[in-house]
Amino acid sequence: MIIVVISPKYKPDVERDGEDEHGLHTKYMLILLLSSPECNVHPSLSSRDMLILLLYSPERYVPAWLQSTRIYHWPQDTQDLLLRLLLEELYIGPPLGKELTLSVQHL
Repeated sequence: MIIVVISPKYKPDVERDGEDEHGLHTKYMLILLLSSPECNVHPSLSSRDMLILLLYSPERYVPAWLQSTRIYHWPQDTQDLLLRLLLEELYIGPPLGKELTLSVQHL
């Protein structure tokens, strides 16, 4: 699972040329993320990516190429985030009824 925690400094770091050491590290991690096989096939539909916006940050801090991914807001979406990390569902479907038997008769 790939967790990207987005702060106000993230977007400028990945969109510029890495003007400082922090920006260079952020760009390097971005290159690693984009070189994963899932991102090469379907960059916006990766099931392993999780975006987390910190402390009521607006979504304008999310780079354009990540905007189509589900974004979790910390701390508002804590329950959804924990369920996703644990690979559990919030709503459990109703139990299935008895199994049906299929009988075939030749005419």
